[in-house]
Amino acid sequence: MANFHIEGRQKKLADVQMNFLWEIDIIDVSSPLGFIKFDTSNISDLSFRVKNITTPSRSIDTIETWFYGQKQNIPSKISFGNNITLTIEETEDQFVLKSIYDWMETIQSVDPLKWTLLGLGGKTTKKTMLIKQIKYNGEYTKYAMELKNVYPISLNESTLDFSGNDSVKYDIQFNYDNWLLRKS
Repeated sequence: MANFHIEGRQKKLADVQMNFLWEIDIIDVSSPLGFIKFDTSNISDLSFRVKNITTPSRSIDTIETWFYGQKQNIPSKISFGNNITLTIEETEDQFVLKSIYDWMETIQSVDPLKWTLLGLGGKTTKKTMLIKQIKYNGEYTKYAMELKNVYPISLNESTLDFSGNDSVKYDIQFNYDNWLLRKS
């Protein structure tokens, strides 16, 4: 990696973080009633490799007050964007499509026979998502984002073109309540 420092100053600063590859882990993919049928024999949790992701937002709202004729802003509560979108490349066994489809069916099924059985909602359909960045050398970065109460809200259409030599990709949008930064 190139040295971005002027005349060798600040030698203790790390190199600039580059976009390379992201790994998404969905934790606790099991369903209490067994409607989601994930093949977890080869993996401990549901994991995807992602090349395109919008990272979650986090901001601090302010309260405007006036004190002796001067405006003051006071930090108040933390706000989250509550939506992220990621692009996942499909595998030949269609694991991505099947996994997200089953998860969405558990939340709201289009099959009327499942409506009374799947009326679970709430915590049973919400999971924890870890967003980990992978560096060029294959190691994980020091910190990961942990999103709480995640569930898919859309599986967008994918253009399939025989004349192109591109892989099949799905844009999936997730909703979440909040997120934390934690060690990988």
